[in-house]
Amino acid sequence: MMIDAELSGLKIGKVSVLRRSPARRDKWECMCECGRPMLVSVYRLVEGNGRRMVTGCNRCAYTTHGMLGTKVYKAWNGALERCRNQNNDSFKHYGGRGIRVCEEWAKSFEAFYRDMGDPPAGMSLERKDVNKGYSKDNCKWATAQEQGRNKRYNALVSYQGYTATIVEWSERAGVNAITMYARKKKGWPDHEVIEGRVPRNFKMVTLLGRTQNLAAWCRELDCDHAQICREAQRDGSYTEPLKRRIRGERKV
Repeated sequence: MMIDAELSGLKIGKVSVLRRSPARRDKWECMCECGRPMLVSVYRLVEGNGRRMVTGCNRCAYTTHGMLGTKVYKAWNGALERCRNQNNDSFKHYGGRGIRVCEEWAKSFEAFYRDMGDPPAGMSLERKDVNKGYSKDNCKWATAQEQGRNKRYNALVSYQGYTATIVEWSERAGVNAITMYARKKKGWPDHEVIEGRVPRNFKMVTLLGRTQNLAAWCRELDCDHAQICREAQRDGSYTEPLKRRIRGERKV
């Protein structure tokens, strides 16, 4: 009977038959070439029974390269998704602005793998020029830090006589790079991109030999905080409008 056939040592496609399963007479313990263990029905190991013969594990059976699900395959597939799939969250930053995967890579994972090989530990796919597409000449495996330096939002910031990228300032000052980018995009001055913006209520002002926040000065001098801020914006200083209140004056 087919179920009693001795199949140990048999090689079918990418599958090597090891031994009969101790739990099921009709199942055999096998090993795919990729190293994945399998439990396969005898009816898929013997020809002439009308069943589809096993050719590999679920990962390998449907690809010629057997690398479905690997990190390098995900990198290739991710690039295609970002450039082709309009429903992908990142499409607007890639395919939506004309970034493409080169024709050879788009047609063949094997071509991509031949050119790029396996990614080293801790690295992922990176384009050298963010305004160009995915190709052998424009791609490399890069660390997260290297990728951060190559982002389109990595504008230059000048502070205390030194000019550097947002990522570099993030490392120096310990401020989140995305936060700094958001400040830069809003048009904040470079020193506030790094230092942050102190709420006007807590702006420290020194007057009459004393230092306290602006809100406290406004309460003490019984003046309108919003009006002081408007005058300070014109004067370029918070002390001048406060001095005028002390002298009993008010700038129109």
